[in-house]
Amino acid sequence: MKKVIGILGGISSASTIQYYRKLTELYYERHRDYYYPEIIIRSLDFQYFTDLENEHKTEEYIDYIVRGLVSLEKAGADFAIMAANSPHSVFDEVARRVRLPLLSIVRTAA
Repeated sequence: MKKVIGILGGISSASTIQYYRKLTELYYERHRDYYYPEIIIRSLDFQYFTDLENEHKTEEYIDYIVRGLVSLEKAGADFAIMAANSPHSVFDEVARRVRLPLLSIVRTAA
């Protein structure tokens, strides 16, 4: 059975769309069929997210990310990615606060 992918998005709609598109394109390139993985997207409020970040409200910022990831877990995601660079600045703390396994785009790209 395929894993259900969670995307924490909305931290710019462009990156959310790009992640979704890339996941489906990569799947097709490897399998040459349309049995795409199930993907759940949780879209955060971009302005609120940015305000927390710009005002250096780190605890609220982390809590907001964690709430989004918990909602992905409750929706059935087996693991998640955060579709932006900025939340990776608090990746380790976020990962400690959620049960859902997270893939770091920073570590994966390194």
